[in-house]
Amino acid sequence: MKKKLVISFVSLAFLFARANSQAAVFKAGASKIKITPQVETFTDANKNGAYDLGEPFADSNHNGVWDPVWLAGNNGGRFAKGIENDNWARALVLNVNDQTVLLVSLDCVGYLFDEVRLIKQKVSET
Repeated sequence: MKKKLVISFVSLAFLFARANSQAAVFKAGASKIKITPQVETFTDANKNGAYDLGEPFADSNHNGVWDPVWLAGNNGGRFAKGIENDNWARALVLNVNDQTVLLVSLDCVGYLFDEVRLIKQKVSET
């Protein structure tokens, strides 16, 4: 599926370039980075399904506090108990004759308004 999508975008870029009267200069770039949060697991000593003060935990960031990664979606208010698959941020940039398209894919449920505004600001600064 991913290969078909990339091939489709590259094909569109070439079609656009051919329709343009000047010689086409085609540039492309792609990148990905792992954005999986660090999950601190704990030992549920009293078997109540929740972290209770004093239960031992893996203090990954060495701050002395259990820092849960909260999950969204089905039955909110749940914390991650581990990592099954990594989360990724991927980007594809296509440029034809100084016209640029940026496609970004994030493995996440969503962003809040303030985060989207910050991303738009950062993109416009580049």
